[in-house]
Amino acid sequence: MKLNLKAHCRFVNDIDAHETANWKDGAGLEPIGSEAAGFSGSLDGGGHVICGLRIRRPEQDFVGLFGHVHHGRLARVRLLGARVVGRDNVGILAGRDSDQFRYQLITKQCATSGTVKGGRQVGGLVGQVYDAQIEDSSSTAQVTGDAQAGGLVGYVSFSQIRRCYASGAVTGREAAGGLTGGVDGHPTVWARIENSFAAGRVEAAEPDVGGLNGYVTRHVEFIHWIDSYCTDGRHDSPCGTYELRVEVFQGKDEVAHLVFSKWDFSSVWRLGSNPSDFPFLACGGVASASRG
Repeated sequence: MKLNLKAHCRFVNDIDAHETANWKDGAGLEPIGSEAAGFSGSLDGGGHVICGLRIRRPEQDFVGLFGHVHHGRLARVRLLGARVVGRDNVGILAGRDSDQFRYQLITKQCATSGTVKGGRQVGGLVGQVYDAQIEDSSSTAQVTGDAQAGGLVGYVSFSQIRRCYASGAVTGREAAGGLTGGVDGHPTVWARIENSFAAGRVEAAEPDVGGLNGYVTRHVEFIHWIDSYCTDGRHDSPCGTYELRVEVFQGKDEVAHLVFSKWDFSSVWRLGSNPSDFPFLACGGVASASRG
């Protein structure tokens, strides 16, 4: 793929990527695609797992398994136990996903776990999505960023997120959210978050922090979503700590019960056997964390 950024590839087995920790004098895997030449092909992971990916490039932008995906398609890719460090536009799966054809599907049925750290636009799955779409995907990764840090995506611009969740802890200095660090829309190209939730603990020292999104501008549509609650008592302040209560999935929250009556728990979502488990995706997403 790195030699042919227009290639169409499919995994046929799992990949143990722990060895990447020793590549390039500790810098790890070199991301596939860059801002100058993005990946425009496709990858079907076939549900196979890439385990132990290591990337440590703190002075580099567009960092992830893919640095920059431009008109490309990623499906059924699972990266578990990854450790990724970059500067701006950093995600375990991709640093940035972008398209110019209005909501063309870019990422579907992908999942990540591990840790990801960077400066701006840092996400558990993707650092930034622009004019694109993510469906049926999840992340349990722990995310740390200076600004626009999100459990799933750091920054969402003119894009759609459908049937997704994140449950990893998110720590940021500003603009931090359990699902996204920030969402922007446009009068002619609305952003949308649909049938999605975030369950991870979110902490930030400055304004623009929230259980679902760090901030939201105009022209953003929310459909059947669940937000988190402030848990540190600072309800009169935009700063603080947010965390989703599992009670919302147990019929104990009237608003949430109404929302989840619109979700498909027969083919899209699954519930764990433990009452303290959050829902997870039937397509093979990483099971979300439970609240003990």
